[in-house]
Amino acid sequence: MDNLVHFTPKKAQTAAGNLDKFINHCRGNLAAFGRHWETNTWKTVNDDRTVSVTFSKLSQPKGETALMMDTLFLDFAKAYIKYVYSVKPIKTMANQILALRVLEAAFVVA
Repeated sequence: MDNLVHFTPKKAQTAAGNLDKFINHCRGNLAAFGRHWETNTWKTVNDDRTVSVTFSKLSQPKGETALMMDTLFLDFAKAYIKYVYSVKPIKTMANQILALRVLEAAFVVA
């Protein structure tokens, strides 16, 4: 398992600065789901079970034809999934990715 460093925001930094550091930390230091940051479907194995995450929009079908999350939200979503899975590897990320899809949809509408 990774040498996990719990992310603690610094009060003196801006929210955007904290977010950038969090994303860069997860992207560069966490090995969960491999080092395939640029791909939009990630897979790994946990206890002989494949764990898969696709960063598609809420109302989109799965697979190659799905529209991916908005680029302004996508890096955060990927960092969050890497971080959560690194803290506690689980057999499905369905609830986590659903929550991110709903959040992304709300931000795009707002």
